[in-house]
Amino acid sequence: MLNYYSIGDSPNSPAPAFTTEIQFGDKVTWVKSRHVVKFGGDPARVRINMNNVSNTRGTFAFQDRWTNHPVGDVLLGLLNSTSRSYGQQMTYLRNQSVGAFLSDYWKVSRSLTLNLGLRYEFTSPAREKYGRMANFIPGPNLIALSNPHNIEGLDGLLQSTGLAARTASASDLGLPAPLVRSDYNNFAPRLGFAWRPGESSRLVVRGGYGIFYYGITLLPVRSRLMGAFPMVVSQTHTASPTASTW
Repeated sequence: MLNYYSIGDSPNSPAPAFTTEIQFGDKVTWVKSRHVVKFGGDPARVRINMNNVSNTRGTFAFQDRWTNHPVGDVLLGLLNSTSRSYGQQMTYLRNQSVGAFLSDYWKVSRSLTLNLGLRYEFTSPAREKYGRMANFIPGPNLIALSNPHNIEGLDGLLQSTGLAARTASASDLGLPAPLVRSDYNNFAPRLGFAWRPGESSRLVVRGGYGIFYYGITLLPVRSRLMGAFPMVVSQTHTASPTASTW
């Protein structure tokens, strides 16, 4: 209600979510003369099984359009607007990543030590286990569907909305199943140094440079590619205050 707390449970309830992250890492150190070489890797896999539809219970908005007071509208059962979302209830998001690195701590002299390294990161685009994903492709002006065969009631929904001619499968458009192409160019060089001017025991100058990559923020991908039309359909109805209700 306008200017009042909401009544009832959250429109997004129930919202079950199950997240599993599997990580593995290993590192090898090799000491040779003035060099300390380290190399290793750390693959990971993320699984998120989560409620796909928000506002499943529906939202009922009582303003002050009918009686000039929201409580009066509630008592008379006169709504200003309603909204709800329905569709595929669960998404099964999957994502893999792997990182590998090589570094060398090189003691050039008694006063200078260099840290040289290179890391490679690869994160696969998030995908839905059953291919229930959609994305708008501007070039052909089409909605790309990862796997149309696994979207329940798709044919009837496309016919009723008039979008049958505006959709195509990912394979027909030359796109991968996640609808996003992989990036294989995430090389991250690292450079650091520690220097003691004049072999001083009181002053050490340190510096470094590196390129770092961050993984995919999965929840926005889930909500926008897996929680949109045609997997989820949103409805909104707004009443006209000038229309008669009797």
